[in-house]
Amino acid sequence: APGARVDPAAHVIAPCFIDTGATIAAGAQVGPHAVIGRDAVIEAGARVSTSILWPDTHVGPNAFLADTVLATGGRVGAHATVTGLTLGADSHISDYSR
Repeated sequence: APGARVDPAAHVIAPCFIDTGATIAAGAQVGPHAVIGRDAVIEAGARVSTSILWPDTHVGPNAFLADTVLATGGRVGAHATVTGLTLGADSHISDYSR
């Protein structure tokens, strides 16, 4: 979407949608089958696939999300692995969680 900030060194795999104001850092991988909400942030080295990130979410560096829904305000810490979960609004997953 217009206004999304995707670093040229990020890897985006279709199909996916990245909303206005979202930021995808260098080395991050988004997709396939990912929806990234408005003003979401995906840090360097993070991987997000087959997941939905609602607005104002944050995925820390080198985190991995698959088959996951992260609701508004949700945060996933650095190096965390999250698969097959639905996380409610303002959920926080600590660094290095598995």
